[in-house]
Amino acid sequence: MKKNILSLLAILVILLALAQINAAHYITGRVNNSQEGVSANDYQVILWNPANGINDNLTDIIGINGNSGASNYYLIDCELLNSPCYIGDQINIKIIKKDNHNSYTKSLTITGAGFDRVDDLILNSPPNITLNFPLHNSNLTNNTIDFNCTTIDYDYNLKNITFYGNWTGWHANETRVASSNITSKIFSKTLNDGEYFWNCQSFDNLSLSNYSNSNNSFILDSTPPNITNISINETLACGTVSIRVNCTVTDNYIGIANITIEAIKPSSRQNYSGIFLSENTYYANIDTDEIGTWKLNCFANDNFGNINNLSSQNFTVYDSSKAELVVYLNELIFSNYNPIESQSIIINSTIHNNGCIDANNFIVGFFKNNPSLGNQIGLNQTISVSNFSNQPINITWSSEIGLSNIYVFADVNEDFSEQNETDNKVNKTIWVTAWQKLFGNVTSFKVISNNISSNLSLWLNHTQVSGNIFITDSESQINWYSLQALGQNISNASSSSDFTELDSILNMSGLNDSIYNKYTNSGVINENQTFQVLKNNIYNVPIINSTNSSEFITGILWDTTKDALDGEFSSDDEEDIVFITKINKYKKGFYGEYDYEINFPAKLREFDNTETSMIYLYYDLI
Repeated sequence: MKKNILSLLAILVILLALAQINAAHYITGRVNNSQEGVSANDYQVILWNPANGINDNLTDIIGINGNSGASNYYLIDCELLNSPCYIGDQINIKIIKKDNHNSYTKSLTITGAGFDRVDDLILNSPPNITLNFPLHNSNLTNNTIDFNCTTIDYDYNLKNITFYGNWTGWHANETRVASSNITSKIFSKTLNDGEYFWNCQSFDNLSLSNYSNSNNSFILDSTPPNITNISINETLACGTVSIRVNCTVTDNYIGIANITIEAIKPSSRQNYSGIFLSENTYYANIDTDEIGTWKLNCFANDNFGNINNLSSQNFTVYDSSKAELVVYLNELIFSNYNPIESQSIIINSTIHNNGCIDANNFIVGFFKNNPSLGNQIGLNQTISVSNFSNQPINITWSSEIGLSNIYVFADVNEDFSEQNETDNKVNKTIWVTAWQKLFGNVTSFKVISNNISSNLSLWLNHTQVSGNIFITDSESQINWYSLQALGQNISNASSSSDFTELDSILNMSGLNDSIYNKYTNSGVINENQTFQVLKNNIYNVPIINSTNSSEFITGILWDTTKDALDGEFSSDDEEDIVFITKINKYKKGFYGEYDYEINFPAKLREFDNTETSMIYLYYDLI
């Protein structure tokens, strides 16, 4: 401080002397070093009258190499301006920017003292930038990155921080406002895998800016290795043998660090280091030292710690002293999956011996439902199957209405002791509809008379014919004038139990496609229509579409003449049943274009058990 005062006093003495010698007006002032310690000496100041513009200016070197001859001071005669200064003029002065340093502008008003002193200038430093994350040469695996940089400004005049990166070409990505003397900012970006570099630039209010000394580079690899295959040179093994396990792995970016092949044994797990074989394949040799089911995992790590794995199919190590009979569900095959009742179906299967010894002269059986119930299809078949081979087998079955669970059972008598006794049988369900469909055309050229040709009735073969087609059991004797809608009693009131009772008579109660299920929703009739039979209207007849078209419908009627005074259809009285459809000429149905289509239970033929193979078809032309 004492030195600064002495320097200032010396300058004042000189100024007083010069002012006495010639006409001059000197401007002087002190320039303080920057807050971070950079000396102001040898920087330059510039002086100008703002009324005349900065192009009319004077400069001086700060310090001993300038006019002042004193450290950190300058000295300028403002009367040397092209437009000399006068008392009352405003004069501006600031440091000329050099090496990214400058200052705020200071102003003073010229007095009549012959010299004036400007308030102290301060050499202003640019902000400093530190790149915090990611560090230089970082290896990253997360696609979302929080870039973090910190700026420090010792002059307390921060303005903003701008974030730069090269993922879409080197440019500014984002700018954030900054303040005070120290600020940290985070810029979150989501990037694809690649090699990148980044930096931050900070500005202060004097437009001084700075980057970090160098860009930070990093590599982003978020993609785990791609395991394309894990293969074993054996799928079955007898006892302890050495198997070769190959694992094929690629990494499109940073490269593979290590491969681990894990053997999952019946009782434990064991890891083996993958050994490079060729190209992208690694291997391990593993001893099958346990009987049972094995599985293998391939784990691949890249150099950034990304990991992936792939599992093999199970493979089995068998007892070298045993046969192993196996039946697979996908090999239980029916020749027809949509048969009608009593259709001959060929049931095919294949018996495998995955064991280590031959299996000779054992029995295979086919069953409807679980073999323990004893409902066998056909006769037992005796076959032999060599080790690690198979034998096809089949049988013919006459299909039955409803759901049937068909089993194939190898080694029915359990002649062989096997490692796994649970895979000798499989079953598959086949469904046979309880309903039969009839369709066809109607011709109407008929002449009916009595035996003396009087009372003639004639139907010509018109293209527009209406009427009904009826289906009944062959033993039914129908009174066509006494028909009533099923679900209605003789007083035309609802009788909701009719459908379950008809199912009971026809042995259809347990079927998915029972009459109750097809015609009602929990006992409520789905739909009904009016039919005209022999010119009499029958109302509220329950109906369904005969197939997939609404052009043809099927309804159900009952004959009231056999009713035994309870006034409704019942399984006790077993009143005759009639299925009815309307003739609808030249309409498109499920099977083509025709005049009628009717859907009725196949077991209608058994309504009366006197004869169980025939139904009768009737028609009524209106």
